[in-house]
Amino acid sequence: MSKVSRSADMTRGPATSLTDAGQHPAERSAMSAQTSVSHTAELPYLDVERFTALVERASGVAVVDFTAAWCPPCRILAPHIEALARELSGRALVAKVDVDTQPELVARFGVQSMPTLIFFRDGLAVDRVVGVVPAAQIRAKVERLNRDL
Repeated sequence: MSKVSRSADMTRGPATSLTDAGQHPAERSAMSAQTSVSHTAELPYLDVERFTALVERASGVAVVDFTAAWCPPCRILAPHIEALARELSGRALVAKVDVDTQPELVARFGVQSMPTLIFFRDGLAVDRVVGVVPAAQIRAKVERLNRDL
């Protein structure tokens, strides 16, 4: 990829950017009632309603990645989060929140930098990591939270 196209790609706004699955989160949200939540192939993008149902009202551990399609560090972390979601399937919910389409969730949890990973146990935020971190650090936090249940 040329330097010009890479730069243009990283500066696209949320209205024109696509998620890894080829859909803007708003389109995915509109389809959410028709699709089941997948924890393996692609991570679910959560809106307020789905966040409440899948994270806040759920028991167990959840990791929510507050991200944006235009965020270079988020793009670096994304494949590692997706791999962890596959690895942790059945032990933890791993999902994403698009910061551009979910300002209420961003404000509720005081997200100021991206990527921000917030760890939940039984619906309560118990830990967070800001920035790109090694997958082993994320895995260790999930394992600790599961042990403490």
